[in-house]
Amino acid sequence: KIATNESKIYNAKMEIMRKDDRPRRPKTAFLIFVDSYKETAIKTLNIDSPRMADVIRVCSKEWNQLNNHEKEIFNNEYTKKMDLYHREVVKYTNKQIEINKKRLMASNSIN
Repeated sequence: KIATNESKIYNAKMEIMRKDDRPRRPKTAFLIFVDSYKETAIKTLNIDSPRMADVIRVCSKEWNQLNNHEKEIFNNEYTKKMDLYHREVVKYTNKQIEINKKRLMASNSIN
């Protein structure tokens, strides 16, 4: 019974953490490429259910064969997403500062 109760408490805390609204770093240029090339890589492998490691290996070989101009497309997309991420981090940080100010003011008014 104790373990079940502790498990419920843990799962409730984990659910709260999953709802965290912190901005997440964007995928790298290579991972953006993998998302776009994954289906082709799976077809290239010609296996019913390929492992992700095999798909990444095929994508990596293809990525290394791309010239700089072809990679630039994915790098530009990454740069755009990274810029957006930085703006979101600033908003999030300012929001957290305001929340903490309110908490501090509330705790000071109690004392």
